[in-house]
Amino acid sequence: MGGPGLAMCEDVGCELSEDLSQCDHILGIKKPKVGIILPDIAYAFFLSHSQGSEGNHATLGQGYLSLGYSTPFLLLGASYMYLSLDAAKAAVISVGKR
Repeated sequence: MGGPGLAMCEDVGCELSEDLSQCDHILGIKKPKVGIILPDIAYAFFLSHSQGSEGNHATLGQGYLSLGYSTPFLLLGASYMYLSLDAAKAAVISVGKR
Protein backbone atom coordinates (compact mmCIF):
# COMPACT_ATOMS: atom_id res chain seq x y z
CA MET A 1 0.00 0.00 0.00
CA GLY A 2 1.16 3.52 -0.59
CA GLY A 3 0.45 6.87 -2.16
CA PRO A 4 -0.59 10.34 -1.01
CA GLY A 5 -4.26 9.44 -0.66
CA LEU A 6 -3.51 6.87 2.01
CA ALA A 7 -1.76 9.38 4.24
CA MET A 8 -4.82 11.62 4.00
CA CYS A 9 -7.07 8.70 4.99
CA GLU A 10 -4.93 8.03 8.05
CA ASP A 11 -5.04 11.74 8.94
CA VAL A 12 -8.83 11.56 9.36
CA GLY A 13 -8.78 8.39 11.43
CA CYS A 14 -9.08 5.58 8.89
CA GLU A 15 -7.23 2.41 9.75
CA LEU A 16 -5.44 0.85 6.80
CA SER A 17 -4.95 -2.90 6.64
CA GLU A 18 -3.88 -5.61 4.21
CA ASP A 19 -6.28 -8.02 5.98
CA LEU A 20 -9.80 -6.83 5.17
CA SER A 21 -11.68 -9.71 6.82
CA GLN A 22 -12.32 -7.73 10.04
CA CYS A 23 -13.41 -4.49 8.31
CA ASP A 24 -16.91 -3.01 8.58
CA HIS A 25 -16.43 -0.75 5.54
CA ILE A 26 -14.14 -0.89 2.53
CA LEU A 27 -13.47 2.09 0.26
CA GLY A 28 -11.85 1.68 -3.12
CA ILE A 29 -11.09 3.38 -6.41
CA LYS A 30 -11.57 0.53 -8.88
CA LYS A 31 -14.34 -2.05 -9.21
CA PRO A 32 -13.54 -5.00 -6.90
CA LYS A 33 -12.93 -8.44 -8.32
CA VAL A 34 -15.98 -10.54 -7.53
CA GLY A 35 -13.86 -13.33 -6.07
CA ILE A 36 -12.53 -11.07 -3.31
CA ILE A 37 -15.84 -9.60 -2.12
CA LEU A 38 -16.35 -10.52 1.53
CA PRO A 39 -19.84 -11.04 3.03
CA ASP A 40 -21.40 -8.64 5.55
CA ILE A 41 -19.10 -5.72 4.68
CA ALA A 42 -20.23 -2.36 3.27
CA TYR A 43 -18.33 -1.45 0.10
CA ALA A 44 -17.99 1.96 -1.57
CA PHE A 45 -16.09 2.09 -4.85
CA PHE A 46 -15.59 5.10 -7.08
CA LEU A 47 -15.61 4.24 -10.76
CA SER A 48 -14.62 6.44 -13.67
CA HIS A 49 -17.02 5.58 -16.48
CA SER A 50 -16.03 8.62 -18.54
CA GLN A 51 -12.64 7.12 -19.37
CA GLY A 52 -14.29 4.41 -21.45
CA SER A 53 -12.28 1.68 -19.74
CA GLU A 54 -13.03 -1.90 -20.75
CA GLY A 55 -15.91 -3.25 -18.69
CA ASN A 56 -17.11 0.17 -17.49
CA HIS A 57 -19.93 0.57 -19.99
CA ALA A 58 -22.66 -1.53 -18.36
CA THR A 59 -24.24 -0.30 -15.15
CA LEU A 60 -22.77 -1.77 -11.95
CA GLY A 61 -25.87 -3.86 -11.17
CA GLN A 62 -25.98 -5.42 -14.62
CA GLY A 63 -22.27 -6.13 -14.52
CA TYR A 64 -22.55 -8.07 -11.27
CA LEU A 65 -25.73 -9.81 -12.48
CA SER A 66 -23.81 -11.09 -15.52
CA LEU A 67 -21.39 -12.66 -13.04
CA GLY A 68 -24.22 -14.33 -11.11
CA TYR A 69 -24.62 -11.76 -8.30
CA SER A 70 -27.95 -9.97 -7.87
CA THR A 71 -27.44 -6.70 -5.97
CA PRO A 72 -29.57 -3.65 -5.10
CA PHE A 73 -27.54 -1.75 -7.72
CA LEU A 74 -29.96 -3.21 -10.27
CA LEU A 75 -32.47 -0.66 -8.98
CA LEU A 76 -30.31 2.29 -10.07
CA GLY A 77 -30.70 3.88 -13.47
CA ALA A 78 -27.99 5.57 -15.48
CA SER A 79 -27.24 9.08 -14.25
CA TYR A 80 -28.83 10.77 -17.28
CA MET A 81 -32.17 9.13 -16.41
CA TYR A 82 -32.67 11.25 -13.28
CA LEU A 83 -34.35 14.63 -13.69
CA SER A 84 -32.33 16.26 -10.93
CA LEU A 85 -29.40 15.71 -8.62
CA ASP A 86 -31.85 15.35 -5.73
CA ALA A 87 -33.64 12.51 -7.56
CA ALA A 88 -30.33 10.74 -8.22
CA LYS A 89 -29.29 11.15 -4.58
CA ALA A 90 -32.63 9.75 -3.39
CA ALA A 91 -32.16 6.69 -5.61
CA VAL A 92 -28.66 6.05 -4.28
CA ILE A 93 -29.85 6.50 -0.68
CA SER A 94 -32.67 4.01 -1.32
CA VAL A 95 -30.22 1.43 -2.66
CA GLY A 96 -27.90 2.08 0.30
CA LYS A 97 -30.73 1.28 2.72
CA ARG A 98 -31.31 -2.08 1.02
